[in-house]
Parts: sequence; C-alpha cells; structure tokens
Amino acid sequence: MIRIQSFSAGYGAGAFGIEIEDLTLKRGEITTLIGENGCGKSTFLKSLAGILPYRGHALMDGEEIADLSPKARAQRLAYLPQSLPAPRMTVRTLVSHGCFSRAGITNVLSEADLRGIETALRETDMTPLSDRLLGKLSGGERQRAYLAMILAQDPDYLLVDEGTSSMDIAHRRKTMELFGRLTQRGKSVVTVSHDLPLSFSISSHIFIMKCGKVVLSGTPEELADQPERLREILGIALAPSRTDEALYAYELIR
Repeated sequence: MIRIQSFSAGYGAGAFGIEIEDLTLKRGEITTLIGENGCGKSTFLKSLAGILPYRGHALMDGEEIADLSPKARAQRLAYLPQSLPAPRMTVRTLVSHGCFSRAGITNVLSEADLRGIETALRETDMTPLSDRLLGKLSGGERQRAYLAMILAQDPDYLLVDEGTSSMDIAHRRKTMELFGRLTQRGKSVVTVSHDLPLSFSISSHIFIMKCGKVVLSGTPEELADQPERLREILGIALAPSRTDEALYAYELIR
C-alpha cells in the first residue's frame, strides 16, 4: 500500500499546493480522486510519480517514494498523465518503452518482455494499430497506446490522470473492466476522473478534494448516502441506478 502522512506539495513558493494529513491507497483496489479543476488532484499524482517534490511522507510498501531511484520507482509505479505527446514512433515502439525499467544496461528485451508487450496491446485493443505512428492516432487511441505502455511496465501501482477522457464509451467501459482485472491480480489503480457515474460504479474507494485538501472520503455506497454533503462540495449528488439495464451502477441526481 501507499501511506500518505503529513504530505504537502506544489509548484514552488507562493504557488497553489496540497496538504494531506493521512491517506492510504490500498493494493488490490481502484481508488479515484474527484474534485473541481485545480483542486490538486493532478499535483498529488505528479508528486507520487516523482515529477514534483513533496514534503512529509509517501511510503510505498514501507519505503519513502522520494528516496527511490527513478528506475526503482518505475519498476513498481507507473504514471499516465493527462497530456500525451506524439513522438514519431509506432505504437509498438512506445509500448516497448514500458519494459525498459526492467531491462539491463543494453536495453535488450527478454522473451517475457515481448510477451508482455503483446498482452498489453491485446488488452487495450491496440494490436490492429500497433504499427501505426502515434501522430496518426485519435485522442482516444493515443490514450490506449500509452495505457498499453504502462501495462507493459507491469507495475504494482498505476497512477492514471483522466486516462479515459478521450475514449469512446465502449473503450472507456473496457478500460474500467481492465482496471478491475488488474486489481484482482493484486495491483492498485489510482485514477483522477470527472466522470462521476463511472467513478462511483467502478471504484473501491473515493477521495473528494477541494482547495488542496481531502474533504470527504469513503466507499461509493458510503458517499451516496450523503447526498447533501456531495451537493455542498460537488454541486451534484449520486444515487444507485433505478434500473438493472442502466449503463452504470450510479447515476447523477439533483
């Protein structure tokens, strides 16, 4: 698990920061961070990923994340940002980069790595597009290509910032099902999302942030039982869907 204690992070002196006293991200769960734009969700993920410095403690299975080398961190934790570049390379080449944290000094991929690349392409429906240049992909296809890359990385923890926002509804749902399979293998998926019905339907635990702090947390069931509090924070509430044929287990209510 990742244990956060007396944690603060930001972009420098005088810039907006986040402060979290105590938070636990458990193995085998999908955890979702929810909140208005600019509340600190992405800053939190970037700090865990080593992109931004932090103060306090972020212990991954008992080890301080900031003390790990980039390679050691990449062997256990992967980060998928919102903004995804399109360097001139094919999808397969990009996905192979996910294996380099385990490769030796020559960066020669093993047979296991090559099998992992094929599995990652298949799980994200990217096998038919594996030889296409990234610049020729749609936004949703590019998200799936980068998702395949971090699957090939085979980390224990996946940090995914709005990782399905450009996907069509079918692939968005398939990706959430994929996240569920990953947690069944003992991995942890931590996501940032503005899709509240989807988040409530697939998450094990939800943390709601406001102005850099976690102001409410719980299981989807626990939070749905607090509609007035949700309206106060988010301006909207959720409730269990009223029909078994609904796409998601939760729906927005006024």
